[in-house]
Amino acid sequence: MDQFYTTISQFVIKQRYLVLLLSLIFFIGSAFGLKPLIDNYSLDYRVLFSEKNPQYIAFLSMEETFGKRDNIMIVLEPADGNVYNKTNLAMVQKLTQAAWQTPFSKRVDSLTNFQRTFGKEDELVVDNLIPENIEGLTPQILAEIKSYANSEPMLVNRMVSKKGHVTAVNIMMNLPSDAGPEQFEAVDFVRDLIEDAKQSSPNTRFYLTGETMMGHTGVEVGMHDGETLFPLMYGLILVICYLLLRSLYSVITVLIVIALST
Repeated sequence: MDQFYTTISQFVIKQRYLVLLLSLIFFIGSAFGLKPLIDNYSLDYRVLFSEKNPQYIAFLSMEETFGKRDNIMIVLEPADGNVYNKTNLAMVQKLTQAAWQTPFSKRVDSLTNFQRTFGKEDELVVDNLIPENIEGLTPQILAEIKSYANSEPMLVNRMVSKKGHVTAVNIMMNLPSDAGPEQFEAVDFVRDLIEDAKQSSPNTRFYLTGETMMGHTGVEVGMHDGETLFPLMYGLILVICYLLLRSLYSVITVLIVIALST
């Protein structure tokens, strides 16, 4: 066995140019395998789960019954800790109306456009929980709205916290399968909405969550690492190699080996 390794080593040293040429040819041939990898690359977080995963199977069954639940949720946390005042409700109302323009959105839900149903004499009345004219709301009406929201299962701890210190605007998405640019377009639009909202409400905190954001964040993290972490890693490797080898030629050789291996 030692003789085998000795023979190989001597061949590599004596025929180094031939070895380099063969390595380059092998690298170019292997690079053709990148095409199907790129063509089949998916931004959908569902690719992380096996088709035999029981939870994933149950999830697909639920989607077949009730439809896809891709969403972007904007969570608002007013500085005063009270959603139920005219200023904060007006902000939610404005953001809700603007969110309808989100690319590939199919529905927007929030506290301000939630429809309540109640009986009035012999009629069944359906109207928005928050009227269009928010400025006309009195403290008594605001208290009644809060009481109703806390008794409504579709609102309490879903669209607004029981304490009334946090609320949300939920955007239901209709993205195409394996959406790439479409996902970026929708998320960028929502982030622009938040930046505009911060101009009028600088003390309000905004958060983004939802299934669409979960998949998008994974892509962004990878892109961020590619722009920052990877260059830093290569830089450290090259600096350490130079300190250990004291040869620029050796450092370049190490870099080529890393690049071809990757």
